[in-house]
Amino acid sequence: ILLFLSFQQLGGILWIYKKWLASEYLPLDIFMPYNQINKYFENYRIGPFILSIAMYDQLKMADKNLQLDILDSWISTNISAEIIKCPQFMRALTIAIIIECLYSNVVYENFFDHHHVKLLIRYIHSEPLPDSEICAREVECLYGIQIVSAVFEYPEGMVLRLFHKLYQDCVLSKESFLTWKKDDKLNAGFD
Repeated sequence: ILLFLSFQQLGGILWIYKKWLASEYLPLDIFMPYNQINKYFENYRIGPFILSIAMYDQLKMADKNLQLDILDSWISTNISAEIIKCPQFMRALTIAIIIECLYSNVVYENFFDHHHVKLLIRYIHSEPLPDSEICAREVECLYGIQIVSAVFEYPEGMVLRLFHKLYQDCVLSKESFLTWKKDDKLNAGFD
């Protein structure tokens, strides 16, 4: 974990993702046991990063038809209910799905297949929530797309296609896009 924290101090979260990608997607459990993720999730930037890599590790090993069940089982075993309730959990899940699609050489139009859409919807609507909390989870999906786009140095059309896909599949609402656009936390360069 000190390695991750010093990485963050050296170059920020995008730098960390790029180093991890350059390592050819080393599994997270080489550096940290999965049951330690809960302890570090509170760090707003590093927590979702660690969780996204752990989720990606599960997705890449699973048959496409079993990903939903395998990831659900892994999450219920390793991730606390408090973290699952955090909107940033959705950022981590979105990033993991995108990396899994990129790793599988899927074209942008085919990202977020029906298995991925089910995963996202399941955790956005995991329990009855006020509209504001659902919107916060949806906005974190948008941030996840934005972060991966930045890591890959803004591939042409990626953000727009993925935003459109999740909107078409009713994962994201119009309100989440409006909220994301108003928030300046991560949207520099995405007007």
